[in-house]
Amino acid sequence: MHTPTPATQHTFAARGAVLRCLLAGLTHSLLLALAFPPVGWWPLALAAPIPLVWLAKDVTRLKFLHYTALFVGVLTFWLYTVAWTFEVAGPGYPCLAAIQSVWAPIFVWCLRRLSRRGVALTLAVPLAWTGIEFIRGELFADGFAWSLIAYPLIDSPALAAPATITGVYGVGFLTALLTGSLADALPTRMRRRAASLIGLAVWVLVTLGASLQPAAMHTGPVSAVVLQTNVPQSNKIGWTIEREIEDYERFERLSRRALAGGRTPDLLIWPETMLPGLTLEAEALAAMSQRGLVRRVPGSAAIPVDYFADRLRTLSRDLGVPMLVGEDAVEGLTITRTDDGYDIGHSDRYNSVYLLHNGEVEPTRYDKVCLTPFGETMPYISNWPWLERQLLDVAARGMTFDLSRGRNLDVFEIPRTAPGAAPVRAVTPICFEITVGPHCRRLVYGPEGRRADLIVNVTNDGWFGDWDVIREQHLQIARWRCLELGTPMVRAANTGISALVDTTGRLIRRGVDDGGDSRAEGTLSGTVELRSAPTIYGRAGDVLPWTTLAALLLLLAWSFTRPDMNVPTTARTRA
Repeated sequence: MHTPTPATQHTFAARGAVLRCLLAGLTHSLLLALAFPPVGWWPLALAAPIPLVWLAKDVTRLKFLHYTALFVGVLTFWLYTVAWTFEVAGPGYPCLAAIQSVWAPIFVWCLRRLSRRGVALTLAVPLAWTGIEFIRGELFADGFAWSLIAYPLIDSPALAAPATITGVYGVGFLTALLTGSLADALPTRMRRRAASLIGLAVWVLVTLGASLQPAAMHTGPVSAVVLQTNVPQSNKIGWTIEREIEDYERFERLSRRALAGGRTPDLLIWPETMLPGLTLEAEALAAMSQRGLVRRVPGSAAIPVDYFADRLRTLSRDLGVPMLVGEDAVEGLTITRTDDGYDIGHSDRYNSVYLLHNGEVEPTRYDKVCLTPFGETMPYISNWPWLERQLLDVAARGMTFDLSRGRNLDVFEIPRTAPGAAPVRAVTPICFEITVGPHCRRLVYGPEGRRADLIVNVTNDGWFGDWDVIREQHLQIARWRCLELGTPMVRAANTGISALVDTTGRLIRRGVDDGGDSRAEGTLSGTVELRSAPTIYGRAGDVLPWTTLAALLLLLAWSFTRPDMNVPTTARTRA
């Protein structure tokens, strides 16, 4: 009978370790995919960290090949999640998926390093998980806070409730804490008792999240009508003047129909950048009109440059309802005569939201502050315009990253239609900004407390093409902002999913009134209740993830002064 040699046994063991790492990554990916929409089995989010923690307890020494196998397993989830980027920027698609897949191996490395220096998994798992999620979601490359472990738990009010104290990262911390305490509880009776205490602490915090908040103190309802435009992004990138006219006629017809029969909501909302034309900025429009600029319509008469702005002002006057409309803002306009006509330039162009009332464009304007990484700006690389242009030519032909970052956290004072009713203070995070928790908190809360009563999220989810999975996830993320900040939301989304969300993150209505959800045209109408009481998270912010990240870095630095407890003492001495 052939007896395997030590070398053969070592080869088998090494292959087995690679396979275990790949299997752990694939299992983690499957659990996440099933926890998130469209399947939405949210309890699986609690189990998703387990395969990675299992690797941390493995006594086999992991090398670069093992971490690469784990990376490949996790990559399957991210290739699935960000598949929509393939049509937008083909070469950028695998790069984005790869960047997001790196964080799981880093988590396992941190966890193994700490646990092998004597740090209990009950402590190491939540510190490493939350610290790394916070880096990924908020700090690295402008942040990409997608697919955080806590997101599916918004459908479990009891488990999501601590977000009013700690924010969504705090709920992720508790999820990882549960995994770490279970991992410590399995080997010994003593650790089992410790895990029981941890479980009790989790229950207490969940209870506090639901009970420590001030009374709701509802200050009255706000009624809104949302226009869901359903313009495919492929059309919008190359919006011809004929298509712009056709789409505007459709938008106006839907808006008038929604307010027919004497209906007077408090607010009518159009999605991000959905007004055709160059801008609503009065100074820029006046400068172009003075130079006699017009837009040529093939087979028809030319139209003035302020055609759509003038039509919108007329619509606002006719309806008599305040309107929030997404449109570009242009400042520092330059008009240079050329052989072919005129060349129009600008010093700054913003992705903006305007307020119109009684036919007038109000002076307050919100400009998008947090530009979408890899969609409106290229993190770090945008500091070198020449290099950015070269990369865009390779990875995203037809796109230009010429948006400027907004500088102000403007609040709109929306006049109410009811006689004597106080104005509604609304903030308007645009598209990607709703995924940036700290930014939304700064919009709603200031140093002196609450500065806004309502969140109006305008977004263009036409970028997602036919990938409705990501539309569902975008809406899921938006719901967390309502829970964290105790503030209701009205969401206007091109191609869907438009929604009304209450202060607990619960969906009141979604889709359009005539039926349909994603990629459906129509209007959504309904009412949300305002709330004046602040949340603890709204006042304190991300104290927990910052503290967790600092503790993780300190423990990692400390670990380099300690020996590996899994290496025999004699071996450490020889080393």
